[in-house]
Amino acid sequence: GVVRFQATGASSFIGEADVTNQGTLELDSATFQVNGALTNSGSLDAAGVTTSTLNGNLANQSGSTYSAGTGTTIAGNWANSGTFTPNTGTVTFSGTNTIASGGSSFYRVVVAAAASPTANDAFACTNVLAVRGTLNLKSSITFGTRFDEWTGTMKFNGTGAQTIPVEGYYNLTVDKTAGTATLSAGTSTVLGALTVTQGTLDAGSATVNLEGNLSNAGTFTPSTSTLVFTGGSQSVVGSQNTNFYNLTIDSGATLVFSNTATPVNTSSIGNDWTN
Repeated sequence: GVVRFQATGASSFIGEADVTNQGTLELDSATFQVNGALTNSGSLDAAGVTTSTLNGNLANQSGSTYSAGTGTTIAGNWANSGTFTPNTGTVTFSGTNTIASGGSSFYRVVVAAAASPTANDAFACTNVLAVRGTLNLKSSITFGTRFDEWTGTMKFNGTGAQTIPVEGYYNLTVDKTAGTATLSAGTSTVLGALTVTQGTLDAGSATVNLEGNLSNAGTFTPSTSTLVFTGGSQSVVGSQNTNFYNLTIDSGATLVFSNTATPVNTSSIGNDWTN
């Protein structure tokens, strides 16, 4: 059957334990809160909810539908194998969640400051993505109309080949036990640190404007890329030697190398290079 919860004002629908919906649940209230796991194998319509708080895991099962409200915060895992309709809502990941989008896109996404969710499949956001913590990516990412990097970290740590889109990042990290992460052609900006913890980062034909440090403990393949150091006092550090194709040090930047670094093609040094 159909269960409708309609309320006015500040009324709330609160599930103190696990909530399982196998039929049709329609919610129209100020808040919707589940303190245990939320499992949906039917139709869950929360489009009329202002604030949804999911303190456990969400499982939107195969064949089911979930229509989101204005704002949803989830502390547990997000597992979607049905149909998720984001409407124009914001989903905030607040923990060390795993995310299985199941092919459904998000509208707006916020990764909270202390959060470190892991997207296990293709991750897509059609409007704004704001990363204050760390977003771990095992597969691909599709950005929407705007990316707010804040002081967050985008970490590519899948075991297969990954493509890093052209964007403006704060911290950009490659941490792969297998496979190669390749920068897309075009100009990307990294306001914080560019880090290769393990695995291979292939810079391709990209141009990277880097304001922070480059740390390489894996393999940095320069290909035909250009790395431009644009900050003040910057360093190239790490346990592995780092080679470049085109290397540019902007005027006003001072660059210090802790290991051997070789520009393969051209070097354009506008200020100090300390090796």
